[in-house]
Amino acid sequence: MKTLYVLAPFSHYCDAARWALIANGEEANVRIVAYNPGAHIIASPVERLREAGGGKKNPGFPLLLDASGNVEGLDSWSIVERRGQVPPRAKELLDSVVGPIARAIYYEHYFKDADSKAMFKSRCQNVPIVSFWQRMIWYTPFADQVCDVMFNSMVKSAQHMTMQRQKLSDAFDELEPLLYQPPFTLETTGASIALAALVYPLVVPTKPTPPSLELEAQHWRQHPIGKFSLAMYEKFPHFSHNYYP
Repeated sequence: MKTLYVLAPFSHYCDAARWALIANGEEANVRIVAYNPGAHIIASPVERLREAGGGKKNPGFPLLLDASGNVEGLDSWSIVERRGQVPPRAKELLDSVVGPIARAIYYEHYFKDADSKAMFKSRCQNVPIVSFWQRMIWYTPFADQVCDVMFNSMVKSAQHMTMQRQKLSDAFDELEPLLYQPPFTLETTGASIALAALVYPLVVPTKPTPPSLELEAQHWRQHPIGKFSLAMYEKFPHFSHNYYP
């Protein structure tokens, strides 16, 4: 049986990989090993396994091993593109702009105040697919340290996020003409899976949701890119770990 290492609660890059494996009919032959934020740095073997498999030393998720324990998928793209290649410029925008900025916006809202941070902590405390000790450390001061590191590394400042939102809007506008024609059809192509999953934090944020994030999600849902992502989630709800209709 293959092994897929993921970050839980499911990251949007991990969700893209999972979509692709399900679409390929591989789900029954893949076991998922999940790590909560924080634990993925101090306890995960992913960095060592990726380097041993010929990849760059990087603790990022996901990572796919074959039945013999050899690296089969170094990252989400090597798994997603089993469903077809993503056009180079679109892939660049999705990987370097859309994915990272969607994640930063998501964390900006979850870490903005004590109530919102408590929502994120609750999610990490109640993820059934991670080990007991990983859930328990999210009841300790270590959890606040993890949140602070994530905020400082991705969100940084209000001014930074204003510029990031403009970059994201520009990327959406550049991607829009590609919609509803191959390979960005409402089917499980590599391109459509990648776009849908990497946009998801902006259009179908997981529950419980800070009110400010729900309000911002309404904005991004109005863009054709947001509408496309939402349409993919609605058409294939059973493919995603993150969709809660």
